[in-house]
Amino acid sequence: MSSASLASSPSSTPPAASPGAKSADDGSDAKAESTSASSSTYDGNESEAVRLLVRNSRNEEKEDPAGSFIRKPASKASKAPVSFANKRNPKSGVGAKAGNSRFAPQMHAPPGESNEKTNKKLEVSETFQSGTILGNYEIHHVLGRGGFSTVYEAENINDGKLVAVKSQILKLLSKDHLEAIEAEVKLMERLKHPNIVGYVEAFRHHTSHTFNIVLENCDQGSVLSLMKKADGRLPEPLVQKVIRDTLQALVYLHSLRVAHRDIKGANILLSLDGQVKLADFGVAAEVTATRPRAASGVIKDTLTLRGDSESPVGTPYWMAPEIIEMNPRQNCACDIWSIGCTIIELLTGKPPYFDMKQMPAMFRIVQDPHPPFPPDLTHSCKDFLLECFQKDMDRRCSAAKLLTHPWLQQQLTSE
Repeated sequence: MSSASLASSPSSTPPAASPGAKSADDGSDAKAESTSASSSTYDGNESEAVRLLVRNSRNEEKEDPAGSFIRKPASKASKAPVSFANKRNPKSGVGAKAGNSRFAPQMHAPPGESNEKTNKKLEVSETFQSGTILGNYEIHHVLGRGGFSTVYEAENINDGKLVAVKSQILKLLSKDHLEAIEAEVKLMERLKHPNIVGYVEAFRHHTSHTFNIVLENCDQGSVLSLMKKADGRLPEPLVQKVIRDTLQALVYLHSLRVAHRDIKGANILLSLDGQVKLADFGVAAEVTATRPRAASGVIKDTLTLRGDSESPVGTPYWMAPEIIEMNPRQNCACDIWSIGCTIIELLTGKPPYFDMKQMPAMFRIVQDPHPPFPPDLTHSCKDFLLECFQKDMDRRCSAAKLLTHPWLQQQLTSE
């Protein structure tokens, strides 16, 4: 696969997302009221507790499917948008405007262009109906939507295995975005780790003019989704387990000189058996050793950015200060800062500074010694966060070193 093959499809320049515009499954969801709390108690077994929360969440789904993200069945309203190739009549397809959705992409106009003009081009959110055949996969329902993509649960028609299909409409993508997708696919092909979502394949579907990435199906959705069913937050022992497994994924990623750059609860997924998996490598970047202009002769790590490098990349409330400042020496340490923000998110239900708008929050991230800590933190947890929130990225702990911290060792001994 080459960028040329992707770019050959008719495309228009998409609206540029504002720095760190939140996806439907991150900040905007975190602001939503949590669903009813689980009545089950935590018994000290982290893996069993994850499975317990999963079972409770599945029961709650039956009672209130409208408030659920995980395995949400398609409603009548959600079936109204376009069907490109219906299973029973592949040549049929009825166009319709998509209704309001809690997962609707948040589009922002590029400089000099009004949002009204931009939204006219994107007012039709083209999605596949349940039963649509897409390559070797039968679409079941929508799992979620991002700025330029829709993620579906689908079934392999050859072996019956469930997968997740991330589908992107080519006409909405710029050449830079197409190149970024190609880079994401090439990276995903390389990644083989039990705590990273598995890559299956990628293909272009000519009938629907979409490019599709097929991934392992984490059928219980994100940690953020599950957290909302656990009274809006997770108990500290479960947070320790999630962070430990995420750090193991980062140890592997960083050993390949890859920075994820968007660590948050929405991008940490769970399987039915309680496995934790890091997902969404759309803004990941490889780290290259570059000699600085100064005649010091010191080799320092610098991120190789893809696409638009004129604005910070990631989600604002989880961004490291060097990302916001666009420091040319950004490196894998930015993920460690985001780990600290994710810990606060999982313990409290929202990341640091979430009560502020994005721009003031980014200013505070840069200016404050460290983000504010929630009350009643254990001493070891607070010490762990201080290691994550070192303003000097060269002094920030590595993922491997954090795994040896007493806060996570305490979790190991309790298993």
